[in-house]
Amino acid sequence: MNVRLSRLSPAILVVALAGATLFLIPAPGARDRLRAAEPVDQPAAAPPATPAPTTAPAPPASAAITPPPAPATTVTPGGAAIPSPAAVGPAPARAAISPPPEPSAPQRRATAPLDWPANYEKILDSLVGQAVRDESTVDDRRQLDDYVQRLVAEVLEEEGGGKIPGAEEIRRILKSHRRFAYFTDERREELTLDAAFSQAIQNNVNLKLSANSAAKSPYDVMAADSAFEPSLATGVTGTFSESETTSSLAGANVVKQRGVQSSTTVSKFWGLGTVTALNYAVNRQSSNSRFATLNPSYTQSLTFSLTQPLLRSFGPAANEASYRQAVNAQKLLGLSLRQAKINTLFQVEQAYWNLALAYDDLLVTLVSFLQSQDLVRINAAKFKEGLVALLDLTSAEKQRMDAMELVIVSEAALTKAQDALGQLIAPSENPADWKRRFIPITRPQAMTEAAHLDPVKEIETAFGNRPDLAQAALDLDNKDIALAAARSRWWPQLDFDGNFGYQGVDRNYPQSAYEVRNRDQFRYSLGVNLTVPLGTKAGRAGLEKAEIDKRSSVESLRGARSGAIQEVRAAFLDLQSAVTRMEVTRAGQILAREQYLGEQRKLKEGMSTTFQVTEFVKQRLAASRANLKAITDAQIARSSLERAKGTLRQDLLGE
Repeated sequence: MNVRLSRLSPAILVVALAGATLFLIPAPGARDRLRAAEPVDQPAAAPPATPAPTTAPAPPASAAITPPPAPATTVTPGGAAIPSPAAVGPAPARAAISPPPEPSAPQRRATAPLDWPANYEKILDSLVGQAVRDESTVDDRRQLDDYVQRLVAEVLEEEGGGKIPGAEEIRRILKSHRRFAYFTDERREELTLDAAFSQAIQNNVNLKLSANSAAKSPYDVMAADSAFEPSLATGVTGTFSESETTSSLAGANVVKQRGVQSSTTVSKFWGLGTVTALNYAVNRQSSNSRFATLNPSYTQSLTFSLTQPLLRSFGPAANEASYRQAVNAQKLLGLSLRQAKINTLFQVEQAYWNLALAYDDLLVTLVSFLQSQDLVRINAAKFKEGLVALLDLTSAEKQRMDAMELVIVSEAALTKAQDALGQLIAPSENPADWKRRFIPITRPQAMTEAAHLDPVKEIETAFGNRPDLAQAALDLDNKDIALAAARSRWWPQLDFDGNFGYQGVDRNYPQSAYEVRNRDQFRYSLGVNLTVPLGTKAGRAGLEKAEIDKRSSVESLRGARSGAIQEVRAAFLDLQSAVTRMEVTRAGQILAREQYLGEQRKLKEGMSTTFQVTEFVKQRLAASRANLKAITDAQIARSSLERAKGTLRQDLLGE
């Protein structure tokens, strides 16, 4: 018994599938009558056909399944017949769609003509999607336009006919179909590539962090330069002493002395290691000794002093090292900001073209789904009349399911592409902001110059513009500065000290100051001080480490230049490959379309099967998607080459 049931299971499955299919076929009626139809996609150069006269009787049921020689109508997804695109003549790539001719009486319940707005294509542009990016999507866009016309006509027929009031009515009809959600969203914002760049410069989080780091660097330079600013030091000291004496010459048994000393010094450190100072001091002394001739006494002095290292810490290499390294650090942060801008702009452009690709991919997959849906309905009608086998119907249904899966995947990819671009140009903590819909309207740039690029010249350009190479050169300069300072610290300390000045002494303050002004008492001193460390380990260790650091920086610079060459060459080869792929996939797309149309004609003449047509539908869809991917890859490859050279949008990078 089990064996018998297993043998009958395929037959049961076929019968169940046939029953389910017949259940899904609309019942006969004014709106759902099945008429003669062909797949949506018609050759662009199909000769026009004269529509049926309005007084012609309705065709019999058998005529509804026999393809006419030059059909003037096609079947909508709901079953309503409206004029075919071939009936109104060949449609140009982006020309305005002509109003369909008045259908025959049996085809519509309403007697009022279908009045399409004069700006129909502009309305459709604002509703259905972006401007066509390339000729590769023109045909698919035309097919979608045709489907929208048929869909709107079907709904209006069901509602009783009448004229199309305009964009809002079309929007209402399209909103009722889930598959047009991405094309009818009212939160859509047209976005050019330049506008995306500008928003990223203003809003990108990583750029703001890099800009904040770079903004702190001038203060580090200011702090390092403060060592060379003059300083002022002043102070007042009071003293008192009391001592017993053993000699009458002291002038008192207990000598008591009181004093007040004040001093003001202005000093400055110079780049050669020189320290200069100007000191003005006042000293007041009083005593109880009877032998003190000036009591109280005022001593004032003006002294200029100079200290100059002659070996260790001599010269700018040792004394300006911190300042020069701070200046280089400021330049390094500026270059880091420039590199961050280049990387961010590249990410924005990459996300922009990926979003454009996602829109176009959804367009072609949606058109493929609509075509497969029409093919299912046509085969269902023929199967109901017994003109095709169940295999043809199941083949068409399988193709429709596959196309539906691709539409769902494309919708998810489009949402992710929207989020990726939004995170780069308009990050937000508000969940409602993530529902924005950016519509990329910038067309791809021509690639004519790609064939004339010279990789050697591109590498030379990279050597002069890449921020990472400039950073490596600055790092090497910092190591040179540190090495020079380490060599200076290797020497013993030998300093020259000198000072000269004037002094005045009197029992009253004004008189002592007058003597200083008159330079009555001159004094000076000169000397040399030598300090030799008994151990040299610290100096030797510092010098060896500095030399190793310099060698490492030299190798880092060489590695950076070698890496730049490899990156430029790789980007150059990617661009050449992408341009070639774009040309090849474009030719493949044209050939796949011609094969598909040829197989359609063979199916019409009974020389092909639905299964073969669905295979060519898949091939055409794959060829269209491959061409769109090649176009996107070519744009990204061009941007990648500009990033590798360090010349990506230099007008936005700043100084």
